[in-house]
Parts: sequence; structure tokens; C-alpha cells
Amino acid sequence: MLEGREPPPLQAIARLASYRWFVVGTVCIGACMGQVDASMTQMLLPRLEREFAARLSTVSWVAISYLLTLAAFAPIFGRLADMIGRKLMYTSGFLIFLAGSTLCGFATDLPMLIAFRILQATGAALLTSNGIAIIVMAAGPEERGRALGLLAAAQAVGLGAGPAVGGLVLDTLGWQWAFWINVPVGLTGA
Repeated sequence: MLEGREPPPLQAIARLASYRWFVVGTVCIGACMGQVDASMTQMLLPRLEREFAARLSTVSWVAISYLLTLAAFAPIFGRLADMIGRKLMYTSGFLIFLAGSTLCGFATDLPMLIAFRILQATGAALLTSNGIAIIVMAAGPEERGRALGLLAAAQAVGLGAGPAVGGLVLDTLGWQWAFWINVPVGLTGA
């Protein structure tokens, strides 16, 4: 990696005929998880208003900070991945996203929650900026369209499921679990 090249995949795994689809599946997990988290937050805002005794205009920064961070860092991380390597950046994105998700659930005040959401969005930006390029490289020209279609479907499912998952989690477990639920899903993709 210090020489500017990524380490190759393990030969035992790379030889499998379904290797490319394992890669596509991993990227789809990350894409779905990031979209669920982005769209679920809107359901949390009224609960966070009561929990932290704050106005909606202040609590809205929980959602806004995530989206701003994602939009600001995605192009930077894409270019950085061109120089360093996509696999390292993508795996780091999962770990940062999971750390941010875990810390969001433990936040005791609103500024802390917003700071941890920024950390979580930094991980999401690493995932987003590298997902399409990883899929294009793994799928090859003959399966590129199918693989990108699966990625788009995973993102759409995540956006559509986010509010439903957020409402279910809020009604049954509490607002912290809206963030902690990312941990087992993210460990599957990492």
C-alpha cells in the first residue's frame, strides 16, 4: 500500500466464481445502510426535541450535519481513494460509520449527538465515494449494468425503508437504537 498499490484479494476467495457478487453485495449493504440512516433521521427529530428539550431548528442539525458532511467529503474521499486505494478507504468507511453510529446512541446531549453524526457521515462519505468504482472494477464490463442496477436498488430500498424502520425502532426500543441498529448490519458488510 505504501507503494501506491492496494493489496490483492485473498486468492482463495478471488478464485470463486461468485467473488464479484460478494463484492457487489458488500457494497450494496453499505449503500443501503447509509440511505436508511439518512432517511430514518427525520422520524427521530420530534423525539429528540423532547429528549433534549430543544427547538426543532436546533434538533434539525442532527439530520443536516449528516447530509452536509456527506456532500462535502464524498468528492474529496473519491480523489483520495484514487491515490491511496479504494479497498482501504471503503473498509475504513465501514469502521468509521460503525464507530459514529455506536457513539450516537451513547450521546448525552445534542451537541455531542451532532458531533457523532458528523463522524458517522464521514464514514458514509467514504462508503459512498468508493461504492460505484468498486462495483465497476469488480463486476467487469459484461456484468456492470446488472451490478450497478443492484446498487441502485439497494439505495432505493434503504431510502424507502428508513422512515418505516425509524418509526418501528422509536416505538419499540428508543431513539438510541436508531443508531445502534447500524452496528450488526455494518459488521456484516465490513
